[in-house]
Amino acid sequence: MFLYCFFSSRSRRGLVVAAALFCTVASGSADAAPPETAQHSQLRIPAAGPAAAIPASSGAAASMKAPNPDLAACGGFAAWQTDTIAGSPRWNAAAAEAAIADAGAEVFDAALVSPRFVVPAAGLHLRWRQHTRLSWASTAGVLEIAVDGGDWTDFRNAGGRFLSGGYDSRAFAGNPLGARAAWGGEEQVFETRAELPAALGARAVQLRFRLGSGGTGDARPGWLLSQLRCGVG
Repeated sequence: MFLYCFFSSRSRRGLVVAAALFCTVASGSADAAPPETAQHSQLRIPAAGPAAAIPASSGAAASMKAPNPDLAACGGFAAWQTDTIAGSPRWNAAAAEAAIADAGAEVFDAALVSPRFVVPAAGLHLRWRQHTRLSWASTAGVLEIAVDGGDWTDFRNAGGRFLSGGYDSRAFAGNPLGARAAWGGEEQVFETRAELPAALGARAVQLRFRLGSGGTGDARPGWLLSQLRCGVG
């Protein structure tokens, strides 16, 4: 069993622009997009009802077992909460997707936080999909974890491991995230697989996707998370 997810971001001023962009894309016809970008170039604010999934990279997802009902973070983003500093864009989360616009010309720090859940004794596998269109000079995203109510730290610092689709860029020193490995750069659509080890079994944890900008870039569509799944390791 595994876990999938997707998302994106922006600032309070940039969010209005982003929302208008996404709504336009969602309501427009497929003919409105250039043929070479129609599949991947637009991100969407989650809408009510089933979401149109980003095309899967393989048939692996079809054989995945249903999410474990005892894990509150599994099965989508409806129960996840936003946590932002003043002036930051806000996450738009629904059952199937979570998205945030990137206001790369402004400093911001915006997180999407899971409910607290207990890691199974055998560990936990996670899987989700990501669509990123971020300002390469300014904006980056990370996955963080808090164990037993402790401080937030990078997912890998607590023993978490990316099996595929891990960090591919860096946040610079002026970013609220600090200078560290992160997701960022050019537009990409990809799957991430990760695991929490058995060493964290029976521990209560929370996860958060965090997007930060140093304010030195430009506005971009942002970050989309979808198809969040998880399963016992």
